Amino acid sequence: MLDNLVLGDEGLSLSINGVATRFDYFWLRDNARDPVSFDSRSHQRELFTAALDPHIKPTAGQLNGNASALLLDWPDLDMAAEYDATFLADFAGPTDHMRLPAPRPWDRDNLDADAVRLPFASLQAIECRPVDGKAAGSRVCCCYGTRAIWMRQHI
Repeated sequence: MLDNLVLGDEGLSLSINGVATRFDYFWLRDNARDPVSFDSRSHQRELFTAALDPHIKPTAGQLNGNASALLLDWPDLDMAAEYDATFLADFAGPTDHMRLPAPRPWDRDNLDADAVRLPFASLQAIECRPVDGKAAGSRVCCCYGTRAIWMRQHI
């Protein structure tokens, strides 16, 4: 059940089953499930997110009659977008299935023996360009969809 809807400047707040939460307007517009923005058969977004105004705000918002859905009127849609309470609850906060493992830096010493190795000389043969804003000697090289960045260390 949804309750306590407040439309703010950059997002809205509401309670879902008694737990207060907040949603960003851009995220809500990008995840609208209306027929123009979302293909329910393929579960693909039809909305071109890059074309959205990053500061988009709904023109109006309300809860439906039984408080089971949020209705938002967007300036680029002819009808209200409906957000089911279950959908909002699923994305109200991080859950275990959304957590990613902690990033682990790697280098030659901690890669397994089966990892692909590139001789440094082969990187030197690839066309490289300086990395903007980095120390002198920094380079980025791209080849076959792989990017290598190295920095000359000064000792």
